[in-house]
Amino acid sequence: MKAGKYSVKELFVNRYVQQIIIPEIQRDYVWAEEQVIGLLNSIKKDFESFLTVQVPRIETIDNDLETAFESFYKKRNNGSNIGFIYAYNDDQYSGNYFLIDGQQRITTIFLMLLVLASKNESLNEKFKKTYLTDGFLKLDYKVRESAHHFLQQFTALALSSNTDFTNQNWYYSNKYDSDTTIKSLIENFQSIQEYYENNLPNNLEAFYKYIEEYVEFWYFDTNISEQGEELYIYMNARGEQMQANENIKADLLSKLDTTEEKNKYGKLWEDWQDYFWVNKDDNENADKGFNTFLSWCQLLKSIENRYQNNNELTTDEIENFADIIRGKQSINIKQTNVEIFDIEKYFKTVVFYFDEYFKETQFKTIYINLINKKWLSGNLSQIDHFRLLPFLYFIKKHCIYDKQSFDVIDLIRLNRLLYNLRLDETIGKTAATQSIYSIKFLNELSVDFKFDDILSFENEYKSIFNAEEVLKLSVVQTSKDKDEKEQIRTAFGIAEDHHLLRGKIAHLIYITREINAHKFNISVFEKLWSKYAGFLENENSIKSELIPYNSFIQLGNRIKIYDDWFKREHILNMLKEFYAYNGAYASFIANKQQAFLSNYKNLTELKEEEMPKEQLYIYYLLSLKLNYNWDWSKGKNIGVYYGEKELNSIFNRKLYFQHYNTQWHDNELRIVDIQKNEIKDADFETLLKQLQNA
Repeated sequence: MKAGKYSVKELFVNRYVQQIIIPEIQRDYVWAEEQVIGLLNSIKKDFESFLTVQVPRIETIDNDLETAFESFYKKRNNGSNIGFIYAYNDDQYSGNYFLIDGQQRITTIFLMLLVLASKNESLNEKFKKTYLTDGFLKLDYKVRESAHHFLQQFTALALSSNTDFTNQNWYYSNKYDSDTTIKSLIENFQSIQEYYENNLPNNLEAFYKYIEEYVEFWYFDTNISEQGEELYIYMNARGEQMQANENIKADLLSKLDTTEEKNKYGKLWEDWQDYFWVNKDDNENADKGFNTFLSWCQLLKSIENRYQNNNELTTDEIENFADIIRGKQSINIKQTNVEIFDIEKYFKTVVFYFDEYFKETQFKTIYINLINKKWLSGNLSQIDHFRLLPFLYFIKKHCIYDKQSFDVIDLIRLNRLLYNLRLDETIGKTAATQSIYSIKFLNELSVDFKFDDILSFENEYKSIFNAEEVLKLSVVQTSKDKDEKEQIRTAFGIAEDHHLLRGKIAHLIYITREINAHKFNISVFEKLWSKYAGFLENENSIKSELIPYNSFIQLGNRIKIYDDWFKREHILNMLKEFYAYNGAYASFIANKQQAFLSNYKNLTELKEEEMPKEQLYIYYLLSLKLNYNWDWSKGKNIGVYYGEKELNSIFNRKLYFQHYNTQWHDNELRIVDIQKNEIKDADFETLLKQLQNA
């Protein structure tokens, strides 16, 4: 049987094929309801499209030609392709083809047809003619003898419209109840029945015919190594695309010497695909995730090859490798000499990282977000590769997945370092390149490296060891107490994770030292962070209190907030004051407001205020007093109108203020709310007295 595209019927009605056999080496039939219904939905959707397609007319008087063209057109444009089927035949068993990949799909298709045949007498007869020969099924399970016997009896009973499979004298409960294949056959038959009850097409025979003749797959015989390339050429000649992982699989399996190896790795390949199916997230199938995994194998094996030959990576090589992450280079397993045995090891690495190692990271808040399982779907950015690939490389290099015991804590701490660096501007702009440099860095680490010693690489990897990270690592390294080191790491991690700070906390370390006689003290830092977190939790409030100061800048008729407003001089001075203050945030802020208004002796002096930022801040204070909304969501910056406008102003110099984000243009809705309302002198008098006398 030659390589190529076949329909389901063409597989079973084929002069070369007497029986399709699932051999002993193969795993059980294990598809769950989700996968079965997923395949059903996909085929039914294609069938519905098939029914409504408009076939172009061809000028001919030959009806047979017209019919053939219609069939060809529909098959080409509205068929349903279920991927690749791999099998081999043995000269000793002429006509028997042994499946090594595709048994889950073929068995599920068989069940779909069987359920339809059990509902319709005409289809019942068609099924028997196509899928039985002299009373024997053309699909046979040899995984276990019990599965072989059950499938025969099961099919015959279903065709007699009796689905009480477990209440038969031939049903051996002590054997069959624990047989995974048998349980799946029964459960999936019932799932398909239930599906048809709610979604059964009006024309059963048309749907049955569609499954037989228009559900197609690519067949590949692993006995014939040349078929891999022949099949690839054939598909391209027909303008069809082959999934990258299927082409790679065909090539790799053809290189194996024995049937036993082909069986083993054919089964393993399907296990690998199943893993990515389970982790496909919102993807339609596992292909994107699995192809991405293969690209990791190619990249990491290429780098591994360089180091095994004692070669350092050149700048050009680093950029070439980075292009794989950027998607500028496609998968080329042949070029990198990746063997199926390598892919097996990388798969073990991935499972270890996303399953066992992932669990180890969940013991502390600052580590729980280090790994994102959605990466397995193939939906990951360049910065995600920066966080992931160095660790896959390290785990594979040292075969950590095979170690009985391995203390992962230092690796987790290193994971945390790269997690924090994801927010660094330099890393972000060159993430693909930095991914390769990070692999290069981890390649230099021994399997038992200590995280506290990695500062010795500071001069070689400047992008990783930037000033911020060196400062934090130095602080931890200075401590001689193991528990205190972990306390410092935890406190730093909590602060780094605040959405405003984006991993940058050097200013807090410097203030800690300033408060504590130029020495770092973890208790001082923790108290300082508690106070600072109080500021940041009241973001709109503290931002408003900064209006008159250097967190905002006035440029012409614009008052703009600095992006780093939360760590500019005035707020840090406030933080130092708040650190020494024993009261609550509200009373501290009230004192600051009082200090500001004490600059004005009376209402007359206040009205003489001309500076836009000071006027704006006074309007903010008055808004609090009168319960007017002050809504920073209208825009983080403020535009200033000079001159008369149909709005209220209490000041002698008439200014009017409007929120905006990036572009300022006249927008009545964004005017600060208080200037849309009547402002009375008495309100200002009350505000002044209230705060001045507080």
